[in-house]
Amino acid sequence: MQVSYNLLKEYVDIDISAEELAKRLTINGIILERMEKISTEIEKVVVGRITAIDQHPKNKKLSICQVEVKDQILQIICGAKNMKVSDKVAVALEGAKLPQIGIIKSKKFKNVLSLGMLCSASELGIEPGESPGILILEKDAVLGEDIRKIIKFDDTIFDFEIHSNRPDLMSIIGIAREVAAITDNKLKTPEIKIKEEDERIEKDITVKIEAEDLCPRYTGRVIKNITVGESPLWLKWKLRLLGARPINNIVDITNFVMMETGQPLHAFDLDLIKGKTIIVRRSRTGETICTLDDVERQLPSNSLVIADTEEPIALAGIMGGKHSEIDQNTKNVFLESAYFNSVNNRRSTAKFGLRTEASNRFEKGIDKEVQIYALDRAADLINKIAMGKISPGKIDTNEKLYQPCKINLRIKRVNRILGQLLDK
Repeated sequence: MQVSYNLLKEYVDIDISAEELAKRLTINGIILERMEKISTEIEKVVVGRITAIDQHPKNKKLSICQVEVKDQILQIICGAKNMKVSDKVAVALEGAKLPQIGIIKSKKFKNVLSLGMLCSASELGIEPGESPGILILEKDAVLGEDIRKIIKFDDTIFDFEIHSNRPDLMSIIGIAREVAAITDNKLKTPEIKIKEEDERIEKDITVKIEAEDLCPRYTGRVIKNITVGESPLWLKWKLRLLGARPINNIVDITNFVMMETGQPLHAFDLDLIKGKTIIVRRSRTGETICTLDDVERQLPSNSLVIADTEEPIALAGIMGGKHSEIDQNTKNVFLESAYFNSVNNRRSTAKFGLRTEASNRFEKGIDKEVQIYALDRAADLINKIAMGKISPGKIDTNEKLYQPCKINLRIKRVNRILGQLLDK
């Protein structure tokens, strides 16, 4: 489980150094495989706003952008096409320093002067590889503000080896809870505000459980009128700190919430679910599924699948299918948060030779109470980031899956054994 020092500080107050924290966690039995300080050499990169875009007169592949940077307008030549007027962007000023690129200088492109550079996520070190366009910042980003105030590039990465006896540590909140206990500080979990509107969920989806022994709880929500696109900068950066690759805002949200809470989630394109029905069942002889990794898989009988009325659309707890994946055309989603049997999940993972972040958590065992919290957390983020409308109501096939244990204790006996005087 990879997490960063600064990321943990969002969930618990930490008043000791990263090195001291690593030492204390190790003493408490959490194995630290790797600890790495990260730092990005970035200078003179600030927030700017595009005020005009014109085509280069001698090169149709280039655009001439007028960019407002606090108290001045800069002319900058750009080859990307994903920006528009009023977008806020990361501007490398003349003399700026970027990792792998070096010093930015003014330069002429076909006799047109460019006084800086509009940066992509990869040029800032936020994403690996090449980015398809420039990085679009949040609308509330402050003009002229140093990009290092928005992204904390200086950090420490922890990579923990989590054994099967501590599945509770397979999340940011799980590790933060451990840190809270070690430092005697309070755990801070994100506040969720669900705003429901439109028609009730029952009008759009029905869920049937035909293998309750392998799926004792299945929950879900419908979110409509979403806009699929790039994730905001803060989400991309957090995913990088967690060792994940950004894909699109919906998939990124489900991946982030899984890593935050330990509960795997999956988003289906609602309009591609045949018969408006989700069926959790065992696979049948001869069935196949093309998974998200573009592999056509023959399903052995009795593997747990998520199906619609015609065919399997996901390997339960392992990977979704291409049939109902989220893409740029998706407008409505069905969000799944379920509890799958850990033993069966482990067997299925071995059968398919397919191990994922989701299956790794399910086979170790997940919290029986976290399904709704994770579901609502993801729905809330989709509402805020992808502008989706959350349908009233939610699917929950077993609200009473977990019942807290009650243990009767005699205070006198406890005090005698502990040698302490406890209040009743």
